[in-house]
Amino acid sequence: MEMQHDGNSYGAPYLTLGSGSLSAMAVLEAHYKENMTEEEAVKLVVTAIEGGVYHDLYSGSNVDVSIIKKGKVEYLRNHKHDNKKMYAKPEGYQFKKERVQVLEEYKHLIEVTPAAQPMQID
Repeated sequence: MEMQHDGNSYGAPYLTLGSGSLSAMAVLEAHYKENMTEEEAVKLVVTAIEGGVYHDLYSGSNVDVSIIKKGKVEYLRNHKHDNKKMYAKPEGYQFKKERVQVLEEYKHLIEVTPAAQPMQID
């Protein structure tokens, strides 16, 4: 059962949400089966999350898994993380202003309008 912020609740064998949810849902729809073992379920969830990670720019780069049972929650933090940076400078990157060439500058005046007044209900 999933509870939404709009007050609705949905019941289904599996649900996805977030920016990578379409890719994750495709994996779940293709491979979900009733009465999976815990190991099979974790493997399927990891594959579904990876679908979101690899096919959505806003889904991050690692997989965390929570196994929820009656009276017990197990967190598998950083269970899988394939999208590691291959090249990185420990001190970070600094860019000198004089090395950036401005090709064109555009300025536009933005007019601020007064906020709308709330509607009066009699």
